[in-house]
Amino acid sequence: MPKSETTWQSKAATLAHMRTKTGKEELKRNLGNNYEVLSSGYPDITAFNPKTGTFYFVELKREKEIGKPLRPEQEKMRRILTRITKKSQYEVWYFSDKKGEQDKIIVKCFYIGKRLTPYYPRDLDPDLAQKFEA
Repeated sequence: MPKSETTWQSKAATLAHMRTKTGKEELKRNLGNNYEVLSSGYPDITAFNPKTGTFYFVELKREKEIGKPLRPEQEKMRRILTRITKKSQYEVWYFSDKKGEQDKIIVKCFYIGKRLTPYYPRDLDPDLAQKFEA
C-alpha cells in the first residue's frame, strides 16, 4: 500500500476518533449521569438510560455532508426508532471542516418528518442555513 494512502487513512481515523470523543463528552454533559454513552461504529454514538429505557442515536458528520440524506440503513434505523418511541431521538451533528476547528460542533439537527431541521445554534451562518433549505 502506498505511504500517501496510509497517511490519508490514518488522518481520517484520527479525525473520526477525535469527533467521537467530542460528541460523547457533549452528550454526557447534555444528558447527565443517568445515561450510558457508547460508541461502537453504527450509529456513531448511542446513549441509553437504563432506569427509563430512553435512548438517543447520534450520527456524526462533516460540514461538507450538510444537505445529503441519510444512508438507507441510517434512515431505516431512524424510522424504527421514531416508530418505537413516538418522537424524534435520532440526531445528526455536523462538525466544522476548518483547520483548527475540526472538533467543533457547528450544528445539531433532528429529522422531523423527512426534513432535516437544525436546532443548534439558533443563528446559523447564512451559507450553512441555505444548505438546510435545499
